[in-house]
Amino acid sequence: MAIVCLAAAVLTAGCASQPYTQGDSTGQQVADNAVRYGSMAAAGTGGYFAGKAIGGSPTAGAVGAGVGVLGEWALNKFNDRKRKDAFEQGVADGKAQVTANILNEKWKKEAEYGIPPEGKKVGAPNYRTAYIPSRKDESSGVTYSGSYQTVPVYR
Repeated sequence: MAIVCLAAAVLTAGCASQPYTQGDSTGQQVADNAVRYGSMAAAGTGGYFAGKAIGGSPTAGAVGAGVGVLGEWALNKFNDRKRKDAFEQGVADGKAQVTANILNEKWKKEAEYGIPPEGKKVGAPNYRTAYIPSRKDESSGVTYSGSYQTVPVYR
């Protein structure tokens, strides 16, 4: 009974502290840990029988089991590092995308809408008058006459 409780605790809390698993459900983490520790157990068992067959003694089997477990542990660590690197690259890419979106929004406010940059004090606006020639709206067929138009320019 104690072994079952220990196995359940290991599968639930195993390597769940990795940053790339923070979004996984508890069930997904248990399944990942079952695969991780199950593969290590299988490699240890296979290593034991291979070592015993090659060396002809239980001591050689124990060495084979150790080699199998350590080999599978190293393989899991290698795969963990790849997953962690991919996760960190995704975080960096997301941060760069958010920064680009913020800068784009600032540019739109300043360039398209004429809103002054953040933190810049704006006094009374200067007004600029420009002549807009007559034009015809192609979609509605309406002709607009030419006129002067005054717009505020913030500096």
